Amino acid sequence: MGAIPGGTLFQAYKSRKIRVKKRCKGGGHVDSSSWIAIYLPLFIIFFVVLPQQQHTQMAITRKNKRRKGLLTMTNEMLKKYIGKTCMISTGSMGSSVKGRILDVSENWVEVETNKGIQVVNAEFIMTIKMLGDSR
Repeated sequence: MGAIPGGTLFQAYKSRKIRVKKRCKGGGHVDSSSWIAIYLPLFIIFFVVLPQQQHTQMAITRKNKRRKGLLTMTNEMLKKYIGKTCMISTGSMGSSVKGRILDVSENWVEVETNKGIQVVNAEFIMTIKMLGDSR
C-alpha cells in the first residue's frame, strides 16, 4: 500500500468508520420512534379494533336471532309439555329443574317440583326431556 497522508492506517480506518456512520445516520437508519410510529397503529388495528368489531358483529347476530325466535324456546313449543313431567335444563352452567309443567305464559314456565313451584325463564332453557305424563 502507499503512504497515508495525515496518519497511520488505524487512523485512516477510524476516520472511514466515522464517515460511514455519519452517512447512515441521516438516511438509512430507522430509530425506535420510527418503528413505533409505523407498527403501533398496525398493532392497534389488528389486535384491538378488528377483534372488537368481530365480537360486536357476533353479538348483533345473536341478538337478531333471538328477536326472530331462532335461539329461544317458543311458547308454542313449550305448551306441548303442559301437564307432563319433564327435566328442564338451562345450560351447562345453569341448573336443571325436574317437575311437572303447570303453565307457560310470555317467557316464563311454571314448574311444580318436590320443593314447591318454581318459575323458569324460557329464554335460558336449553333442553327439555320428557320423563312421563304426570306424577
